[in-house]
Amino acid sequence: MKDALASVATADARLQVHRLLMAVRVLDVTSASTILKNEIFNLEKTRGILSQTLESSQRALTAGEISATDHEAVVAEYEDIESTISDKQQQLATFQSELQALTGSDVIPELNSLDGRIISLKIHKLDPEKDPRVRLVDARLKKAQAAFDVAKHSYMPNPTIGVQISRQEQYQSPWDTQVGVVFQAALPSRARNTPMLMKNVSEIGAARRDAELARRKVRVEYARLRSQIASSLSIRKHAETSKTVLLKRADQLESAWRTGEVPLIEYIRARRGALEAEQRMAKAEVVWHAALVRLVLMMGETL
Repeated sequence: MKDALASVATADARLQVHRLLMAVRVLDVTSASTILKNEIFNLEKTRGILSQTLESSQRALTAGEISATDHEAVVAEYEDIESTISDKQQQLATFQSELQALTGSDVIPELNSLDGRIISLKIHKLDPEKDPRVRLVDARLKKAQAAFDVAKHSYMPNPTIGVQISRQEQYQSPWDTQVGVVFQAALPSRARNTPMLMKNVSEIGAARRDAELARRKVRVEYARLRSQIASSLSIRKHAETSKTVLLKRADQLESAWRTGEVPLIEYIRARRGALEAEQRMAKAEVVWHAALVRLVLMMGETL
């Protein structure tokens, strides 16, 4: 009975680990898709601005106000943005196809809409013992111990019962066919019991090693995710400041370029810098939320 219950617990723990792995994969695909979606949004916004710049540059070139080199720099920047958008849209389509296969829908969940404060409160109650992987190795250890207990109390080998039929007529005997019952039972033997017990002891030892190793891996992963949350928050904070400053500078240089105060190439560089700052912030925002959600999943909870 104890061995059967341990087997049921192991099967249930294995199912929970499978669900965790599936949820983590969905989270990874969602994170990558969200980053790409945000990057495409920033790129398309920049493309719209550069489209206006390209028109102004063409008029300025026709009027002889700028050189062909400056105009070509705008064209090259615009084409680079277009190429990058196409590449990222293709990557996004690939992730959406995988999301469709995993969940049955290609709609990208709004990862950034999750309230980080509520998730953080859950993380304060973090207990590695609740991790499905730890529960699985504990269930395997209990199953090995239950098997050992069963073997330890199984001193008497299993008996065998058989039926023996003898047709006497083939021996020219006047007797009819004889039917007999055969019962065999081996006597308890150390030669049989000791190897069986040692096998169970070895399985218990292996299960204990696996349990300790799993706990170490889980603790390391928890520490890594905590560090990732802290670093992504720091990156997000600095990226937000950088984004605000660089966008303002790009807008100022755009006005300055139109009045002929600064070269066109200087404005293009400023716009590129502002775009890169927006992309860094978009990525940090997603990484922060994804790390929080991953920790909650590892605790065996849902949002």
